[in-house]
Amino acid sequence: MFPCESEVPTLRLRTMNQLAVQPDRRWVVYWMTAFRRTRSNYALQFARDLAKQFDRPLIVLEALRVGYRWASNRFHRFIIEGMLDNQAACSKSGVLYYPYVEPRSGDGSGLVLAKQTPHARVWCSTPTWPNHNSIFESAGLETKAYPYLSDDRKSLDFAAMFELLEREGRAGDVLLLHACCHNPTGIDPTTEQWSELAELAGQRGMLPLIDFAYHGFGDGLDEDRRAIAEISKHHAEFFVCSSYSKNFGLYSERVGALLAVCPDHSIAQRLASNIKVSVRSNYSNPPRHGGAIVAEILGDAQLREQWLVELAQMRGRIHSMRTQFVEAMKQSGCAVDFSFLLGQRGMFSYSGLTPMQVDWLRTQKGIYIVGSGRINVAGITTSNMATLTNAIAEALRT
Repeated sequence: MFPCESEVPTLRLRTMNQLAVQPDRRWVVYWMTAFRRTRSNYALQFARDLAKQFDRPLIVLEALRVGYRWASNRFHRFIIEGMLDNQAACSKSGVLYYPYVEPRSGDGSGLVLAKQTPHARVWCSTPTWPNHNSIFESAGLETKAYPYLSDDRKSLDFAAMFELLEREGRAGDVLLLHACCHNPTGIDPTTEQWSELAELAGQRGMLPLIDFAYHGFGDGLDEDRRAIAEISKHHAEFFVCSSYSKNFGLYSERVGALLAVCPDHSIAQRLASNIKVSVRSNYSNPPRHGGAIVAEILGDAQLREQWLVELAQMRGRIHSMRTQFVEAMKQSGCAVDFSFLLGQRGMFSYSGLTPMQVDWLRTQKGIYIVGSGRINVAGITTSNMATLTNAIAEALRT
């Protein structure tokens, strides 16, 4: 994990660029703004020389927004760190390029990206976050569905998912994936399955688009990056749409980032230019205050540590509520075994309840659950646990 910003030896160049050498890591990070392009080219060469001197790969981050850009820089170290070892080995030049922009949280990322792939088909899981399809269809893109849940709606049907993508996926398609805490099911692939899926997408020429909305809510900041780490082994190009709404408690501030991984500088520059055009015609500038809050927290060692502790507490609480729910359902005398929920992660879980049972809970007990049977685990408390589980047990017997 990266240390606090103040602990990283940094050299500020007159070109408004940043260089950071991480002594205990194997790379040099270079932040490049869009200003003074001529001098930036000189500074980039200087960064290459420095990376060569330290015998480390060079990571180039091109900020498409100057104000509060450190919010994304600091946070994306968590993402980048999970892919560096694998991708650096695949990079012939030893230089990796990451243009990024701060859109309006995760949905803004998707809309900006949609403008960059005007003729692509976008594959989304069934089910997925409802707004995924709407975002891409509103941009004029064709959306396709790949199976995700098994017939009993309690586990991942990886075989069906893999078979369909292998049969129908084609070069240029965008493959939308949830990095962790799949919304709405809470069911994630294993590391081995992520590896197989990443290899398949690479063979088919599909472009991965990773929705990273719940970083830190699954098994931990490091563990939740495993999908990105596996994808980076097989892809020199992919996108990560990240949101800070949940892990920083900034939902109404619309804070997020779109990170693009590019194989060379010329591609990164062209993509950055196109992204800036899309941003300008869409929302022009992202909200200011949320990014400033993230930058302040990650830039201060004490605040950063407090954030890590609080994030772990929230993750632990969700895990605890899920475990207590399973135990309470067992104690209620319910014939249905809910232990399948224990393998799910994040704020949501698919309960396996039918639409009729959900309707009965709403009309007879005043308990509101989405028609698909999705439960907001974060909304369960010790005080409402017995009421909830007894009502569900009664619904299952009715």
